[in-house]
Amino acid sequence: MSNETEIFVLLDGVTANCQSYTALIPGRPLTVEAFITGTDQVDAIVTFYGCNTNRTTNGLVFATSTLSGSGGDVTSEICAAAYPFIYCILTSLSGTDAAVTASVSV
Repeated sequence: MSNETEIFVLLDGVTANCQSYTALIPGRPLTVEAFITGTDQVDAIVTFYGCNTNRTTNGLVFATSTLSGSGGDVTSEICAAAYPFIYCILTSLSGTDAAVTASVSV
């Protein structure tokens, strides 16, 4: 068994509301992280979904990251979600030069 962490970047510097691809996550527990950068006040919501099949609709919410700050913010959460497939949706993105990155690690 390896002690190395695997990181799956679902969104990488995204500058518009969107949905990520679906990643097959090979282990548990997992950590979800989202961060936002920008100029002045920036805001966004990243919702993480899990499902048992490879799809990007009708998943079940297992974590939500509300990002808000002057110049940036970061959230991280350890989850016991048992879903093999995970995707996220970015909504409510606002602020000058706002960009969001979201990832899952195991």
